[in-house]
Amino acid sequence: MSPDPCSRLPQSGPALLITEVVRSSVAEAQCLGTVHADSAFRSPSPFGDEIPSFLTVEMGAQAAAMIQGIRGEQREARSGLVVSVRRAEFVAPRLSADLKFIVSVQEQASAPPCRVFDFEVSADQEVLSSGEVTIYQGEAHS
Repeated sequence: MSPDPCSRLPQSGPALLITEVVRSSVAEAQCLGTVHADSAFRSPSPFGDEIPSFLTVEMGAQAAAMIQGIRGEQREARSGLVVSVRRAEFVAPRLSADLKFIVSVQEQASAPPCRVFDFEVSADQEVLSSGEVTIYQGEAHS
């Protein structure tokens, strides 16, 4: 296993929202997430930079992709697609971009190349979003 599961994600630079794996097992992971200062999703407001809440779904999808890398199923970066989002709940339409996000995912079902995960994104001990995301795992990047 690579010491850095983030290296197995195809995202890089400002598109990479997961910065660290805090804990993991074969079916769940908890990661730290951030929105980089140069992210196109950040927008200024009178209260500081903000992001749309739906970006937390992508955080959940990236954390879910980590599980395959942690299990050793994924030896190199692979593209993936979010094919469905269900039961999504958001506390607000926009969130502070400067929060330190905690992203938790748990695999619920698997029928490769698709996998279903529950996700929850929180910050400062408050749940900001939750739901179910289905991911299609694509081919390895060369």
